[in-house]
Amino acid sequence: DSARLAADAARREVWAGCIPAVFSLAADEVTTLKPPPSYHLNLPRQSFLPLVTGPVVEHFLPFAPPMAQADSMWLQHRGVPLRWQVPIGVLYDLLVEA
Repeated sequence: DSARLAADAARREVWAGCIPAVFSLAADEVTTLKPPPSYHLNLPRQSFLPLVTGPVVEHFLPFAPPMAQADSMWLQHRGVPLRWQVPIGVLYDLLVEA
């Protein structure tokens, strides 16, 4: 049945879907003369921020050494704090699509 095949394909697309994200270090966190470039990453909709931010920390570490001692990151979108316990896809739907 073609409707069922279409529904299955849509489910697979949603499950495997990624959201493009850009991470920037706050200006007051930079400890070098030149600020770091932004970090671009595709984030799985079904994941959570603490599970995918390891590469982001590694990218910014040379520009903000105090991050090495931090056990968490402050993330926000246009001034709105991002809740780490909410799936990335839900955050996107709530904050970007609104």
